Amino acid sequence: MIRNLIPAIKRSFAGIESGSVKGVIFLFTSSLFFPLGDGCAKYLSQMMPVTEVTWVRYLGNFLLLLPFTLHYHGLRGFLPGRFIAQLFRGLVLVLTTYLFFTAIQTVPIADAQIVFFINPLLVVVLAALMLREKLDFNRIVAVMVGFAGVFLVIRPGFKEFQIETLYALCAAVSFAVFLISTRILSQTESTLITLFFSALVGTFVLPFTMDSSWIFPSWNEFPFMVGVGLFMTIGHYFFFLALRHLDASLISPLTYFSIIGSTTVGYFGFGDVLSLNSLMGFVLIFTAGITVLVQERKKTTREAIT
Repeated sequence: MIRNLIPAIKRSFAGIESGSVKGVIFLFTSSLFFPLGDGCAKYLSQMMPVTEVTWVRYLGNFLLLLPFTLHYHGLRGFLPGRFIAQLFRGLVLVLTTYLFFTAIQTVPIADAQIVFFINPLLVVVLAALMLREKLDFNRIVAVMVGFAGVFLVIRPGFKEFQIETLYALCAAVSFAVFLISTRILSQTESTLITLFFSALVGTFVLPFTMDSSWIFPSWNEFPFMVGVGLFMTIGHYFFFLALRHLDASLISPLTYFSIIGSTTVGYFGFGDVLSLNSLMGFVLIFTAGITVLVQERKKTTREAIT
């Protein structure tokens, strides 16, 4: 399997030229900061409700982006064009974050991340349903292989099964909807405004979902509260920088390497070790993702020729 996969990986990275090296560096940098933010969220979720941790993440994001948004766009960040679409996108992202943080509260970060990697394949399905994009046989097979990988990680019906892994799967579905809405909005909306408004939605909507379970953090937890907002914001910043320098079709295979950061944070922070089942599941999901990518690049090449 690995021998057959190597040519596909080479073809998928064929679009990386010397001018795109910056993009690769930016993307790998974001892949370092996202697991750190996840680690902070996992630590905090042991002491306080996940809803509160999610709110802290968006509050930090909001405070960090506020001065830049006001400087470059003034009050437009608070009332962007296509307001309803932006609000929908922001709510979906908040839901994604909440579901993923709920998963990693008890599930190893790397396992949750592997399940979450199914989202590019879900985008293929949703794009066919929502955007009327063609879903051919090869893509259907790739999606089925990807879900087989998810099955290996979740292991329903076995004693190792953790129901919380289903939250990671739901987060992947939610994030796929988020990506579709982002694809639509990216044609007309500023990146900074879109980022800021998502942070704004999370900051002001989440408090309405909290109840008396709110826990005031101790001083020992404040560094992690700062960390979850800071690391996630920096991760998103470098991710969007990468989008400026890389073909969008190269983003998915490169983000799979964030499993290294997730495994490292899980091991040193929480003593989690990647199991054989999880590793096999990752290989299947990675293979399916690369297959979809290669098919997409072939399609793009044919369209360019004709």
